[in-house]
Amino acid sequence: MRLAGSWQVLLDDRILEYFVESDEEFLQPGEIADDDRIRYSRAYVSKRCVKLADHGLLQAIKQGVYRITDEGRGYLEGEYDAEAGVWTDQANGKSASAGVEDSSEV
Repeated sequence: MRLAGSWQVLLDDRILEYFVESDEEFLQPGEIADDDRIRYSRAYVSKRCVKLADHGLLQAIKQGVYRITDEGRGYLEGEYDAEAGVWTDQANGKSASAGVEDSSEV
């Protein structure tokens, strides 16, 4: 299950999904808005890309050019909590990078 942020809207998921499905690493909001499956204006898609970048799910490469981040991919896979801004292992009190149980509790 995806852990959406209170700041997110439905379009945000569609934008992130579009990045994952695309063969291109870098995309512009206009390219996304031009797809028939995205029923929002270029201006609104652009606004949401800025918001996604502000929260680390996209990375702004230069003016109007973005790419999805590891956090954006993790969010889509239910492994990143967009509200808390942490990987789900960290949200559960575990280190996402450790991958090993703490043996001091044995």
